[in-house]
Amino acid sequence: NLATPYYYTYGSLKRGFPNHDDLAKHLMNFKGPATTVKPYPLVIPHEPACNNPNCPYLHQQATLCNLEGKGVPVKGEVFEVTIEDIQKFDML
Repeated sequence: NLATPYYYTYGSLKRGFPNHDDLAKHLMNFKGPATTVKPYPLVIPHEPACNNPNCPYLHQQATLCNLEGKGVPVKGEVFEVTIEDIQKFDML
């Protein structure tokens, strides 16, 4: 019996953010707000940019850096999802 996957998002998949509406059918089971226990650096570029030549958009993509103990506790949201849902998120 596999455990139920939960998905923590701190960026564009949060409710009210740009990618949430596009993937809403994969984010239907909202479990609640969450904050990391330990601080992490959350880096948001000053200028929008995109390295993907096939993407027509400019982004200010937030990046959560794996430097545990530096930065601040990061606020996000948790959703109960499926493995198939996670595969859709990985396409972002």
